[in-house]
Amino acid sequence: FFENIHIHKSLKYNVEVLKKELVGYFEEKGFKLAEEDEEGNASVVIYEPDGSEWISVASDIFQLNTEEDIRNVVAPFSKCFETEVLAAGCYDSDYLRLNVLNICDGTDGWINVGRAEGMKQLRRTSLTPWKKIVKDLDTLKNIVKAEYVFAEEAFYKIAELIQMTPKQAALEVEY
Repeated sequence: FFENIHIHKSLKYNVEVLKKELVGYFEEKGFKLAEEDEEGNASVVIYEPDGSEWISVASDIFQLNTEEDIRNVVAPFSKCFETEVLAAGCYDSDYLRLNVLNICDGTDGWINVGRAEGMKQLRRTSLTPWKKIVKDLDTLKNIVKAEYVFAEEAFYKIAELIQMTPKQAALEVEY
């Protein structure tokens, strides 16, 4: 199970600005930045590996259950950095949901792989909204249509198509 967001690097991107935006986002949700000697109630991870065109952010505060939830989480970052933000959720390795959103140019694309018992697929779109970040839509189409034992396997393949490291897809951070 994972829910995280991935921000496409743009000329506006800066890690310090991202940190400031994250603090503002969490403060709006009623959280405050913990002092070094304080124990926190939530966590956030920013992962920016070499060789990737994406910055990944995970937090136990992110809730990506509905279209509105997803838009509320990703829209501020898309607007701030004027770029695509990918919301990714994988549930019990049975269902993968991806939404790419760019508030500035109206990009809004959805991919669903697999199914999860009792979970509704939010929506499915054509792959056309993905063409800005994926050069080979036929390969993307084949990945999405394939059968998987573990739904996240599709994300690892999609990650390579969008110049994201596959380990970054599920935030498999190496320390």
